[in-house]
Amino acid sequence: MHKLMLEHEQVEIRCHPHSRTLVGPISVGLLVIMLGSAALAKLQPMTFAQWAPAAGPWRQPLVVVVVMAACLLLLVYPIRRVLRWAGTKYTLTNQRLLVRQGLLSRKLQIHVLAHMQEVRAVQSWRQRMVGSGDLQLIAYPDTVVTVREIPHWNEFNKDAQQFWAREFRASMQQTPQDRDYAWTEGMSERSCASLEETTDPPEPSLTPASHNQTKALETQLLGGERTMKRRDVAAGVGVSLLSARKIWRAMGFPNLGDEDVAFTERDQEALQIVVTMVREGLLTEETAISVTRSIGQMTDRMAVWQIEALVEDLVVEHGVSDAEARRAVVSELPSLIPPLEELLVYSYRRQLNAGIQRLAVRAQEGLASSELGRDGDETTRRYPWPAPWDLPTWSATPPCLGA
Repeated sequence: MHKLMLEHEQVEIRCHPHSRTLVGPISVGLLVIMLGSAALAKLQPMTFAQWAPAAGPWRQPLVVVVVMAACLLLLVYPIRRVLRWAGTKYTLTNQRLLVRQGLLSRKLQIHVLAHMQEVRAVQSWRQRMVGSGDLQLIAYPDTVVTVREIPHWNEFNKDAQQFWAREFRASMQQTPQDRDYAWTEGMSERSCASLEETTDPPEPSLTPASHNQTKALETQLLGGERTMKRRDVAAGVGVSLLSARKIWRAMGFPNLGDEDVAFTERDQEALQIVVTMVREGLLTEETAISVTRSIGQMTDRMAVWQIEALVEDLVVEHGVSDAEARRAVVSELPSLIPPLEELLVYSYRRQLNAGIQRLAVRAQEGLASSELGRDGDETTRRYPWPAPWDLPTWSATPPCLGA
C-alpha cells in the first residue's frame, strides 16, 4: 500500500470492515456443519440398518451426497463471505480514502477527499450497538459512494470529516504549488513523468498567476469577499437553513459548516431570487429545486469544458507545459469573463426560444392543424421544420471558423 502513497500523504487508519458482518456467515456455517454431522450420524452402518434396513446399498452414495452438499453450501456462502471480509481493507489518509477488495484479483477504489462535495455519516441502531457505521462520499453531480460497516466508527468518521474539510478548503482557497498533488491532479501520466525527469525546467513564456491574482479573480467571480456564514445568508433571505441547503445542494455547493465564512452578498441575492419565485407562486418549491439543479449541473460541466479548452489553446499556441498553462489561465480569465457571460446569456435565450417552439407551440399547433384538416388557412400551418437552432449541432471546429 505504501507504493500508492503520494508526497506528504500519511496513513491515519487502516482496518477491515466490522466483524459483525461475519456473524451471519459464521452462524450459517455452524448450522451447516451441525446438520451435516447429524445426517452423517444417521448414516452410520448400525444406525442406518435400524431405520432403513432395506436401503443398505444406498448408504455410501448418501454419505457422499451429504458431504458434497455440506461442502458446497460452506463454499457458496460462509467461506466466500469470510474471504471477502479478509480481502477488504479500508485505508484513510490525510488526503484520500482507499478501499481495497479481493485477495487474488484485487480491486482498488481511490476517493480523493478534496473532490467530495460532502462526507455524510450514517449509522443504524444495530450499528450503534456494536460501534460500526457507514460513510457516504457524495461527489457532484449526485454521485454517492457508500463505504459500509466501518469499525471504530466514531474515530473514523471524526478523522474523515476533519481531513475532508481541510482538503476541500485548501482546494477552494489556495493556489496549487509546484509538485503539489492538487497541481498534478488531472495531468497525464506522460506529463507527470516528463515533469519528474526535468531537472532544469525552462523559463515559462507565460506569466504564472500569483496568489493575489487568484484572490482577485475569486472576488470578481463571486461578486465580493467571503464575509457571510450560511446561517447569515439564510436569515438575510428569511428562510430556514434547511430550505437554503436544499437550494445550495441543487446548485452543487458543498455542505459547509456553521462556522465557515464562505458566502458573499451575491450568494444571498441569488438565494433571494429563488425564494422570491416560490413565494410569488411562479414556481413550486420542487420545481424551483429542479430548475436550479439543471442550472448547476450544466454550468459546472460548461465551466470545466471551457477551462480545459483554454489550457489546451495555451499549450498548443505557446508551447508551454500543461502545468504552466493551467497557472496562466488564471491571468487570462479576467478579460474573458464579460464576453463569455454575454455569449452564455445569448445562447440560453436562443435555446430557450427553440425549446419553446419545438416542445410547446408547434406540438399544440400540429394538433390543431390535424383537427382543421384541409380547411385550415396559412395562419394555422406549422413553422418550417427544422428551423435554425432547433437541432443544435456541436463540433470541435465550426465550418465558418475552420475554413
